[in-house]
Amino acid sequence: MTDLNRSSLVTIAHVHGADALAVTTGHLRATDIPVFADIAHFANLHPHLHTALGGIAISVPRSKAVAARETLECAAWVSRPLSKRQIVLWVALMIWAFVPPLSSSVFVLRSSRSTGVMQQGAS
Repeated sequence: MTDLNRSSLVTIAHVHGADALAVTTGHLRATDIPVFADIAHFANLHPHLHTALGGIAISVPRSKAVAARETLECAAWVSRPLSKRQIVLWVALMIWAFVPPLSSSVFVLRSSRSTGVMQQGAS
């Protein structure tokens, strides 16, 4: 196996929550893609900071980035944009309960065609 260092890794997704981290890493490892999550232990100790930290970055070797991204995009549990009705319902629920829900989701980064850099966005 090649020597991996930080410069050979590419961030392909951000996850919020220990459950989303476990499902995402398990799914990628099942397809023989090595997965690295820098702040997973810190984020699991402090779940209230997932959103403030921007989620847990999921990194893979640069050579496996495209395959890993395609694997995650095919998964049914990847976060999709909310409809206007869903947004209204969530806002009403938060106002009624006075507590925002903890985020638990997977956000896959897409590749920019011109630069080859992974960027966050809806697929």
